[in-house]
Amino acid sequence: MLNAILLNEAMLNAGTPTPFALVAGDFDDLEFDSFSLQDGTSVISADLLAYSGPRRDVVTFEIPRADGGGLVSANYRERHIRVGGVIQATTSALLETLVDTIKRRMGLAEGNLDLKVNGEIRRIQATLSNPEAVFDDRQGFHITHSPFKLDFIATEPFWHALDYDAVYALATTDLGLVTYVDNAGTYKAQAVIVLIVAAASAITGVTVTNAANGATMTVTTPLVAGDVLTIDAEEKSVTLNGAEIDYSGTFIELEYGSNGITIAPAGTSMTYDGTIKFRKTYI
Repeated sequence: MLNAILLNEAMLNAGTPTPFALVAGDFDDLEFDSFSLQDGTSVISADLLAYSGPRRDVVTFEIPRADGGGLVSANYRERHIRVGGVIQATTSALLETLVDTIKRRMGLAEGNLDLKVNGEIRRIQATLSNPEAVFDDRQGFHITHSPFKLDFIATEPFWHALDYDAVYALATTDLGLVTYVDNAGTYKAQAVIVLIVAAASAITGVTVTNAANGATMTVTTPLVAGDVLTIDAEEKSVTLNGAEIDYSGTFIELEYGSNGITIAPAGTSMTYDGTIKFRKTYI
């Protein structure tokens, strides 16, 4: 498509391209810092390399004086997202303004790159890594249109759903509450657990466990009516009424599929509203 517009509509027709048959519905919507990279009018992304996974760092070892070896670790690292296409405007002055706008908007040190997949927005923090080459393919005849190419790098390599999924337990008095949370992403998600205490008697703390992976978090702080306890695996923090408090164990990660979460207050009795929320994570 790009070659066709350059040759048939630009070079052979006095450098004035006519709109070509591409609409936004043909592509997943894509934005960086709320700037559309696929608006179907002035910015049209014909090439989008965003669907492969991030780089994986695989560390292995060899068995001395024997065949084979083993795996030490396999961790995901950075991800590269590449976008290419055409920008166009009705006049050369408007094109230059659009070029300047793209340079300014893409120059953010780190911004939200948002991709629509099956009607869901997936977000990743990314940085433009090739500002020197964004308009490298622009030629002298590119008066009202120009090709562009953007290479983004994301050091935190996963896409996350923009909206939270949540499971609620309202006005529960169960000191060993078991609830099931289904993670429909493609990778483990970070859980945010919020307990709002309505009434409590001799409560000395709370333990939360995920049976799917054995992760356990224990907070040994007395709880009383009106307290709000937040165990936030996204921010790696535990707060009581907004103030940081001590904890032991590991933050709760949700494996792909079903996760059996146990919330166990320690003490005589407690009535509380519990929320377990998370954003689906995608490789």
